[in-house]
Amino acid sequence: MARTVLPIQGHKIAVADALTLQEQAWVNNPDGWVKKIAKLGKEVILKPARLGSSIGVERVSTKPADLRNAIERGFQYDDRLVFEELVSPMIEINCSVRKRPDGSYQVSACEQPVASEGALSFEDKYMNQSQGKAGTKMGSKAGSFGQKGNLSGPSQEGAKAGMGAGLDGQGMASLKRLLPAPIEDVWTQRIQDAAVTLAEAFQTSGVVRFDFMVKTSKQGALKELYFNECNTIPGSLSFYLWQESGVTFPDLLDEAIEVAKQEMATRIGRQKPFESNLLKQYVGS
Repeated sequence: MARTVLPIQGHKIAVADALTLQEQAWVNNPDGWVKKIAKLGKEVILKPARLGSSIGVERVSTKPADLRNAIERGFQYDDRLVFEELVSPMIEINCSVRKRPDGSYQVSACEQPVASEGALSFEDKYMNQSQGKAGTKMGSKAGSFGQKGNLSGPSQEGAKAGMGAGLDGQGMASLKRLLPAPIEDVWTQRIQDAAVTLAEAFQTSGVVRFDFMVKTSKQGALKELYFNECNTIPGSLSFYLWQESGVTFPDLLDEAIEVAKQEMATRIGRQKPFESNLLKQYVGS
């Protein structure tokens, strides 16, 4: 969706080059697709199109044998796969946006998630919960999506990683994270502005989370911003980000409910049935 909406509406927010592969198209022309995907680079990110929580996501080589094996694995999860160019080295930066009752959008603080091995996996999000209760702080490293998912590239030695302060829940709320993200203010503002622009472009409602990648130099300097994904129903409503921004959980819920009520009232008032004799000609036939 991002690859369609953003260019059409003229938003200058970069997204990684990508291809979408349907299973039947693969069956019809596997050799052709291997060549097409290889044009994205020596390595690509493979994603099942309709899953979430990093399920089935892989960093794979575009060597023919490796790519064929990865595609067969991918089709075990979905009949449509997305292949994205590898952005590396990079760091991940996320922030949340909520729609207010007056129709405006508010953006949260930015976080830098810290994966146990490179980019966040399903295990990081939902299974590795032994680091202690949410709200603890710890030193950690952050880097790029390394070989086969291993953490590599620039690090943030000694930075404090919040684990979703104030929540004891599972998933994104209990991950290790750098909160607020240890990046320059100009980059924080740029990412927050991009998140609001995306919310307006997609006409999001309620509380959503936007995930970004920032390509870095080998020395760790931030170079280029890429929009990665939009999570329209983020775990814990991304409260850990809003708490850092000074928003209480009751306030977050109250406004989300108020916006939902407003939008439902608007929809209820719309005319839906329309009189037509189109089917009458078939009655009794």
